[in-house]
Amino acid sequence: MKDRETEKWLHTPHHELDGQTPEEVLREENGRRQLLNLLDTLVEESEQSEEEKELLLFMRERIQGINPL
Repeated sequence: MKDRETEKWLHTPHHELDGQTPEEVLREENGRRQLLNLLDTLVEESEQSEEEKELLLFMRERIQGINPL
């Protein structure tokens, strides 16, 4: 489930990323750092449920392990 949600997130344009997908951002200089910062910010928001925080942390781990093309 987490893998599927992460893949969906990676391939979906986001307004926080100026309409780019996270996959596109990863290809940019400092893109990985930008995504990690975004995920950190989302995790810190008090409005997130524990399940949502777990998913965001899982996404963060995946981003750290992805080799940009």
